[in-house]
Amino acid sequence: MLKLVVKMVLFLITAICLWVLSGNFRSIPKGGVSNENIEITKIESLEDTIVCVLKSNKNQYKVGEVPDLSIEIINKTDSTIQLLGSLDGSDLGLRLPISQLNIQRPILGYAEASTFFCTTLNGLRERDFQAVSSHARFNPYNEGYFQSGKLVEDNFWLPGLYKISYYYSTLDDDGLLKEYKVGTNDRIDSLWNQMPKIELKSNTITIEYNF
Repeated sequence: MLKLVVKMVLFLITAICLWVLSGNFRSIPKGGVSNENIEITKIESLEDTIVCVLKSNKNQYKVGEVPDLSIEIINKTDSTIQLLGSLDGSDLGLRLPISQLNIQRPILGYAEASTFFCTTLNGLRERDFQAVSSHARFNPYNEGYFQSGKLVEDNFWLPGLYKISYYYSTLDDDGLLKEYKVGTNDRIDSLWNQMPKIELKSNTITIEYNF
């Protein structure tokens, strides 16, 4: 068993060295951040719709450092709407709203959530709903909501470029509402009906990791 572990460690070290030497250890291209900021500005300038914007507090991090991200769903309509933040199971796509960060890592592909699914999900409560007035912003990871299981150190241990985007959906294509809307009452049903049926995809940001 020990020999197998040693071989796996040596293999990973060799793979990382080859990866770095092959030119995959890159920096953010000149002008890349500016282009991403322009895209954010375009999204924020849209009217009569609901949009989602993803930002990072900085563009460069040390390996193992969890990125400081800002996610905002912006109500650009003329009406107040009800929204739900990330709930128990949202991160895994098991209940509405689906609330997921997509993190594309160097070599390793997309990051997986570190959380495990329990067959019993927390019930939906009135306080889970948030009234979002016209042109107001809403963070689905605000205090009181479930945080992303992908924002852990283990997903950011490799140097290089990471591309991150965010996905939010209240569309009931797979029967998630019927199966997981538990502990409800008339008031919750009323709030649910005030929530728009939307599918949002944020802009994509690029962040750089170094030793």
